[in-house]
Amino acid sequence: MLYASVGIYGMGPSYAYLADDRICVLAVSLSAIWVALGTNLVGLKTGKWTENAGAVCGCLLFIALGTAALLVWLRNGSATSLHFVPEVNWATASFWPRTKSGSRLLSDADAQRAFKSSG
Repeated sequence: MLYASVGIYGMGPSYAYLADDRICVLAVSLSAIWVALGTNLVGLKTGKWTENAGAVCGCLLFIALGTAALLVWLRNGSATSLHFVPEVNWATASFWPRTKSGSRLLSDADAQRAFKSSG
């Protein structure tokens, strides 16, 4: 039923109201099940094409989404900067978390007291 609802919604804004109609979603879901069942009952010569069509549609969807992602990346660049080697300095080696304002939750003096008392 999810696929039926998403499929109906994907047909555009003029059909979006049908995705909320339970009768329409149920009818589309049952018709899809009956088509799959019917082609498999007819025989393997016919039923295998239902599964093959589903596989081809999945591959075409993968190619279409991959092509769209590549075109967006070529046009706009990466959404995030990619750093394969991390930046190593004392600012990134902090073991104590910072708040949004930039102050540490645990001050250096608190940390020194904690280490002195533990050892």
